[in-house]
Amino acid sequence: PMGITLTKPKLFGHPLDEVEYYWLVMACLVAALIFVHRVLHSQLGRAFEALRGSPVASDCMGVSVYRYKVYAFVISAALAGLAGSLYAYSEQYISPNTYNFELTVMFLLAIIMGGRKTRTGALLGAAIIVMLPKLLDDLQVFRIGAVVLALIVAVSVGVALKRGKMSGQAAAVPVVGTVGLALVSFKLQTMTDWRLSIFGLITLFVVYYLQDGIVGFVRNALNLKAKVERDTTASATAALTRAGTQGHDGKDGELLKASGVLMQFGGLKALNNVDLVVQRGSIHGLIGPNGSGKSTMMNVLTGIYQPTAGSVVFAGRTVNGRTSSDIALSGIARTFQNV
Repeated sequence: PMGITLTKPKLFGHPLDEVEYYWLVMACLVAALIFVHRVLHSQLGRAFEALRGSPVASDCMGVSVYRYKVYAFVISAALAGLAGSLYAYSEQYISPNTYNFELTVMFLLAIIMGGRKTRTGALLGAAIIVMLPKLLDDLQVFRIGAVVLALIVAVSVGVALKRGKMSGQAAAVPVVGTVGLALVSFKLQTMTDWRLSIFGLITLFVVYYLQDGIVGFVRNALNLKAKVERDTTASATAALTRAGTQGHDGKDGELLKASGVLMQFGGLKALNNVDLVVQRGSIHGLIGPNGSGKSTMMNVLTGIYQPTAGSVVFAGRTVNGRTSSDIALSGIARTFQNV
């Protein structure tokens, strides 16, 4: 058979009708939003935020890229599975063609249109994707929607210009685009021939000129900030402090020792037989011209690069072969000029 026919689920033995099933879906939506809110404001969410900004820097601060990407995949898969099952029971029929590539593109467009960094953007994008095809079927409704969109964009841009958040050239593009769309809507006699073209133009407009989505554009225009804590660095620093305290036995001597380090990229030797000894409680600096290997040496010490030859030992443990996050949690961390 090409598909499977389903019936509405039962709740405590009671078969749900259309209205009851709608409220079940709404309850699942609210529960999912609360769950995501709690995750984003936890240590796990701050790690996700750091990974999105710079995976390499996060790894060097003790946030394992591999581990937290697996966490993100599992959470996303669970929520997607829940949504898919609710959709299947809503349609009461499921087949291989139900979840096709077009549906994947629609989900991607929902995130891009609404705003990829906010839960509000995800909800707004989903509403747009569901309503937009129906909106483009009715010419009168489309005209009203185009006018409302033009007014919202014009007001947001006006506020941004007044506060000096946007230049005149940057503000002209969204205003001209939305006002032009509203004017064109009154010239159309039918939506049948222009439906797909308008949908494509709206998508391209959002992708190219509203890179943070509609919610991101409005927030930037009104100078609003997303309520997401960004103290990942403080959490990682506290972890490093604990790790460094535990690794310090109170004795003097060598804390870090690099012996015969060779870092070779093809035929180029960026580091050649480098020795380095750092005593406990001392401060050292690497000084040299551009291209002398300072950054390469730091990358070797923090595990970003694995040395071609030689060894690095920190607090009695070898660094070679360990991940950057593991090395960071043991007490070696670094900062970046571009982060």
